[in-house]
Amino acid sequence: MEPINTNRSIAELIQEHPRLGTILAELGIDCADCLASRTDTLEDVVQMYHLDMDRLLRQLEQAPQ
Repeated sequence: MEPINTNRSIAELIQEHPRLGTILAELGIDCADCLASRTDTLEDVVQMYHLDMDRLLRQLEQAPQ
């Protein structure tokens, strides 16, 4: 999997990597249905919810496609 651009919108990233939406939902963050997902980036979400970016990206890389 190629590196994820964390400055892209959550909506774009979930479209390309559907598992990201599932991982976030498992953390109690429902970005897939949020209107802000069109403008909020992954960096924004990580900061808002005090997540560990490296851990989140590892989870996504290890997730089955």
